[in-house]
Amino acid sequence: MSSIFPVFCTAELPIATIEKLLSDSLEGAKKMAPSEPSLAVVTKADNMSHTTASTPPFQPFDSPFIGQSVKEISRQFPQAHHFAVLDERSLGEKTVVLVELSSPDNVQTVRVTFGSAQSVLLALNLATLGFKDIQSIAASNGGVYDLISGSPKKGQSAPRKRLGADS
Repeated sequence: MSSIFPVFCTAELPIATIEKLLSDSLEGAKKMAPSEPSLAVVTKADNMSHTTASTPPFQPFDSPFIGQSVKEISRQFPQAHHFAVLDERSLGEKTVVLVELSSPDNVQTVRVTFGSAQSVLLALNLATLGFKDIQSIAASNGGVYDLISGSPKKGQSAPRKRLGADS
């Protein structure tokens, strides 16, 4: 069974933007390896028992998380170790904030492209990618991590490994 990651909307966004996240993230994941949908849009504040992923077409809803910060959401859902947040920048940039909740006081974030979201969440869940590494790469690429365009292409040199870096 594949992992399901919650997605929270903190800004009023068109349904088309939510559907774009769902379709682009699955398409991006399939470029890396065979994948099934694994993002679940949370539409009610008391419903975190998602066992199936959301898929387009998506029905309109009023998000109970409008205007909330990542920390506020993480306090409400401490069981969500990794999750995604669609915010006011998501519409124009086609990006989403990924969150890692190590403890109630340790909330880490990084902005990624829609096409990278599912692959990165799966890699984090399997511990094949470190959150600090993603943050570092995003910082060197204008603040946004893009798994697809940022990865080495066939025939190019692999990126240098950072030995002894904190994880």
